[in-house]
Amino acid sequence: MKILQYNIQSLSKNKNYLELYINNLSVDICILSEIFNVNEKNNNSFLRNYNLICKKRSDNYGGVAFLHKNNIFMKKISFNTDLDILVCETTNLCPNFTFVSVYFPHSVKSNHLKRELSKLFTLLEGKPNVFIAGDFNARCRDYGDIFDTVRGSTVKTLFDGSIFRCINDGSATFKKNLYDNSPGSVLDLTFTNSAYHFTWKVQNITIGGSHHKPILLDISNIKHKEKTFLAKKHLLNNICNLHIGTDMHTIQSELSHQVKNSTFAIGPKTKFNSWWNEDLKRLLRLKDAAEKKFESYKNTENALNAIEAKNNFRNAVKKAKALAQVSKINELNTISNSKSLFRYIKGCKSFFENQTHSKWCSDNNIVFLQHLKDQVPNNNQNIFNDEYLKKSDVFSFAELQKVLDMKKKPSAAGLDGITYEMVNNLSIQSKHHLLVAYNKLWRNCNYLDEWREIKIVPIPKKDKDLDIPTNFRPIALISVFAKIINLMIICL
Repeated sequence: MKILQYNIQSLSKNKNYLELYINNLSVDICILSEIFNVNEKNNNSFLRNYNLICKKRSDNYGGVAFLHKNNIFMKKISFNTDLDILVCETTNLCPNFTFVSVYFPHSVKSNHLKRELSKLFTLLEGKPNVFIAGDFNARCRDYGDIFDTVRGSTVKTLFDGSIFRCINDGSATFKKNLYDNSPGSVLDLTFTNSAYHFTWKVQNITIGGSHHKPILLDISNIKHKEKTFLAKKHLLNNICNLHIGTDMHTIQSELSHQVKNSTFAIGPKTKFNSWWNEDLKRLLRLKDAAEKKFESYKNTENALNAIEAKNNFRNAVKKAKALAQVSKINELNTISNSKSLFRYIKGCKSFFENQTHSKWCSDNNIVFLQHLKDQVPNNNQNIFNDEYLKKSDVFSFAELQKVLDMKKKPSAAGLDGITYEMVNNLSIQSKHHLLVAYNKLWRNCNYLDEWREIKIVPIPKKDKDLDIPTNFRPIALISVFAKIINLMIICL
């Protein structure tokens, strides 16, 4: 993974130079300072192949930002400060990194700087693989400068007392004139607590009109998290033939195992084609083998065999595409409502949508959960007391089937990845075993601990300020087995 650290001194003016430079070097993330005034209307297309996250100042000077490649997802971490400090972390790398972009002009007092950096260290406590980078305007001999300043001594004392170490190699990062003989100064610093192997090198050029030199970090052995694809038809066919027992833990683990076995890893450039099948795989192997044989032994017979194998593969692909198109049209004609129709078309349009930067910060979690808690009335009474439970009989198969028939529409899975559709595809015998498992829990007044784990997903409200956590609505992802027994209780 390549990271560019740079004091750009006006991102808008030097945008074209920067775009050319980072695309040529295949830079993954840019840590920028002194961006000045930037138009944020379309952050996702500000630079070709890159997304922008920035923090500007009201006077249009200073400011810090991140540029990250479209295939790297980053989210902003909330940090309350009046200085130019921006904290973001990656979400789809293995492992993930936390990056901090800073710019401290000369006007910032040492005590103020000390206070804000101490707050920053508290925020980053416990986070591995952190990089703090930017223009500190702090000159210190230990960092490679020719003399010490008060700011330099303050910064050195603060970082020496933290878990972060300076990785500058003493090279000058700022020079008013590239062609004079002055040694320059070390104003741009990089600190980290990461144990990963990386290289840090100052590039002996300037981009656009900046007097600072770009710094290139190259971190080894960083991979993207594996993308996966759930083969739904394969999964549902396996579930139809599945024989389950009468223990709820076993049933859940069996279905989760089937979900895992039907989930396949896909490469970063893999495109899903619904028309691809085993017959096409076989013909592709035959085509490749025939072409390889012709390359090794070039004669008329091998050439004719290679041409024939190629034509057979092409014709099979055309036929498979035509059949897939007819199948999709027939499936479209069976959809009764517009909502399901839109979901189906959206799924056909692309295998997975590009993820973009979210306004949601991890620090909003506690605030949002407290907001939800405040909306729950305190006078809730539990109607399912011991006397009620003694009067209530066990659940019948008709009640279970009624609940499953109510849930024919697609719905999100819980943390175990199991949906109503999967339970609906169980055989009649397996459903009877599931009912026995439910009745065992009901008689013993037992509610599984894993059913109490709920994932709450915040969904942004339309035309609202997404920097405010209460402008999101919650979607609760609960175990399907917990929802089924709750609905059966309501039906009693």
